[in-house]
Amino acid sequence: MSHETRLIDRPLRVEEAAVLRFLLTQDFPGHQQLLVQMSTARVTSECADGCGTIDLEVDRACAAAKEAGLVPIEASRHDSRGPLDVLLHVGEDGYLGTLEVLNLDSSPVRDYPKPEELTVFVRPTERD
Repeated sequence: MSHETRLIDRPLRVEEAAVLRFLLTQDFPGHQQLLVQMSTARVTSECADGCGTIDLEVDRACAAAKEAGLVPIEASRHDSRGPLDVLLHVGEDGYLGTLEVLNLDSSPVRDYPKPEELTVFVRPTERD
C-alpha cells in the first residue's frame, strides 16, 4: 500500500521511540546495531494521510546491521480500535529505514500503539 508522505526533519516522538525500542529489544539478527542507531535517529518524512508510518535517517558513523529489508519481527494490536500492524524496514545498507504503523482497515491511526498493547510475532527467516 502506498502512502502520501510529508517531508520533515524532527526527532522521534516519545511514542514512536517507545515502539521502535520495543521492536529493537526483541532478539533478531542485527538488533543490537539497530538499537545503537536508534539513539541518532531523526524522522525525515511521515505519512500525510493519517497512518503512523515514518522514515528515519541515522548517523552513518554507527555500525550497520548485516541484515537488510523487513526485520523478522512485527507487532500487532487487536482491540476495539481495530487491527493495527507495526513493521520495521532496514535499508539495503544496514541502517534503520522505515517504521510502518498502520491500521489494517486503512483508517487513520488515532492512537499510536503503546508497547504493552502490542503482541510480537517472529517471522521465519531463510536461515530457519
